[in-house]
Amino acid sequence: MVPQGDATKVTWAMDGDNAFPCKVMQVFMSMDDCCGKEFEKGLASLKTVSETSQTAKGKSAEEKAEEKTDEKKETANNG
Repeated sequence: MVPQGDATKVTWAMDGDNAFPCKVMQVFMSMDDCCGKEFEKGLASLKTVSETSQTAKGKSAEEKAEEKTDEKKETANNG
């Protein structure tokens, strides 16, 4: 994960040896059907981790937007 402005760039890959039996299996099985659910779980976890680390570094974009809205309301009420 690499911070890029208000976003985070994520590189996601699967790496490993692909022995002959696995190569044969790939012809008959969909890798998405086989691993897709696990990738979805991993992406959901990654989202949680990245949002948590961003919050630890500072306020989230949503919190900053709320503060700006509150400041505008306060200025309008006082001025």
